[in-house]
Amino acid sequence: MLMVVLSGCKDIKPSQQDRERAEFAAKEYAAASKRADNSDPAGYLKLYEIARDSQDIYTTEYSEIAEEKIFLLLYSNPELWVKTFSTVDLEQFKDFVKGIEVSERPKNVSNEQFKETILNNLQKIKGDKREVEVAEYILRLYNRK
Repeated sequence: MLMVVLSGCKDIKPSQQDRERAEFAAKEYAAASKRADNSDPAGYLKLYEIARDSQDIYTTEYSEIAEEKIFLLLYSNPELWVKTFSTVDLEQFKDFVKGIEVSERPKNVSNEQFKETILNNLQKIKGDKREVEVAEYILRLYNRK
């Protein structure tokens, strides 16, 4: 009976592996975020990898934070955002973006201002076929909301 109780308590504490995974996710997110803030496309792509977490490497918390960051980057640097994400598998990317909402916005920016800025900037995007496809897809998503 004592073994069952001890076993149950062990399940409550985060394992060493969980702590290491959380530390890894935090470091990876911080590095990707810093690179993205410095207009490095590799940072954008790493944030996308963290957000998708298709191999279950990162924590749910950091995946969600990375999703938010990706859409804040759309607001702050739409040209680089479109150019960068036009290089990934577009079908997977479209599935990724269609359900995401941004709950955090830059200070003193209303929801409407945020949306209008993104829409206006996306309408100005000129690029190759894939870049235009990404911009038009995001425009359609925002116009439906």
